[in-house]
Amino acid sequence: METRPALFIRMQGKARGPFALEQLRELVAGGSVTPDSEAAVNPEGPWGPLQSFPVRVLLFSQGAPIKASEFDRANLGTTPPVDHHVLIAAANRPGPGRPAGATAPATAPASPAHDIRSLLRHNLRREKARGLHELAPRAPRKSRRQRDYFLLLGGIGVLIFVVLVFESVLAVSLQVMAAHMPDQFWPILSLVLFHSPILAWGLAALFCYWAALTWLMFVVMEDY
Repeated sequence: METRPALFIRMQGKARGPFALEQLRELVAGGSVTPDSEAAVNPEGPWGPLQSFPVRVLLFSQGAPIKASEFDRANLGTTPPVDHHVLIAAANRPGPGRPAGATAPATAPASPAHDIRSLLRHNLRREKARGLHELAPRAPRKSRRQRDYFLLLGGIGVLIFVVLVFESVLAVSLQVMAAHMPDQFWPILSLVLFHSPILAWGLAALFCYWAALTWLMFVVMEDY
C-alpha cells in the first residue's frame, strides 16, 4: 500500500509538523493552511507553496478555492459604490466603429404590441366603443313627502274626531244612565254632537294640526 509522506508547514515563520493527510485536511478546513502556505518534506527545505505538491489534489479538489474569484475581489466591503456617471462616460467613450463625440445608440422604441401607452389607449377605445364610460341618466326618484303628508293628515284627523265622538258618547251614556232615561240617548247624543261646541273644537284642532304639519313638511323639511 502506498503511503504519502507527511509534510512540514511553515506557520508564523516556524516549521511545524510533520502533518499527515488527515491533519492537513483539518488545517485546510479551519483556514490555518491555504494553497499558498509554505510546505516541505524536510524541515530544512526546500520550501515551496503547498499547491505545488501532488497532495494538493487531495486537499483542494473538493470545492476549496485555490484563489479568490473575480466576483469576491470585485465585491469587497471596502470597494466604493459604482457611480452611474462613470458608467455613462464609459458607454459614451469612443471605441471601435464609433467616432469620437458620438453618443451611445438610442434604444429602439417599443413596438405597439409592447408599448404600455399604446395598449392603454387601445383598451380605452374598446371600452368607449362598448359604452362602458357612458353614464346612464339617473332616474328621478319619486318623492315620498306628499304621501307621508296625507297619511299624517288623514290619520291624525281621524284620531281627533274619534276621540271627540268617544268622549261625547261616554258623557251622554253616563247622563242617560244617571237620569234613567235610556230612550233619550240618541236625541241627547245628536244634540251634543251638532248643537254644542264639541264639533267646533274638533274642527279648530284639525285646522291647527293641518297648519303645523304643512309648515313642517313643506317649509322646514327638504324633499325626500
